[in-house]
Amino acid sequence: MNIKKSPNHKKYTPDVNAVFFRFKIEEQARKSSYRIDGEKYILVYNQNKLNVYLNMKDKFDDTFEFMSDLMVSNYQEGEFDFGRSKRYKERSQFSAGTHFTEAYWKTQNVFYLPKKNKKYWKH
Repeated sequence: MNIKKSPNHKKYTPDVNAVFFRFKIEEQARKSSYRIDGEKYILVYNQNKLNVYLNMKDKFDDTFEFMSDLMVSNYQEGEFDFGRSKRYKERSQFSAGTHFTEAYWKTQNVFYLPKKNKKYWKH
């Protein structure tokens, strides 16, 4: 399922004047894929994309694109409780810098890396 605004709709998008800045949502899109399991639709992939123009007087005048991907690789039914010790406690995932305990880009990548590109990720 792909949901995206028509390019013709862009001219009707309003500028929002906040207290210290102005912004305009240039593009907003969602792409989702499902698999059928019996009579259930199971989400296997979801992508959200947002393109925002932001103006803050003399400080900056630019467009930003935000995108998030979610890939479900191990679906299980039921309610699960994650213990407090396993929850991520920081506000930002980037606070750890380059100090990580797992090579997550090899095992938890959204799209699996083709063999021809794996040579660039040898660490």
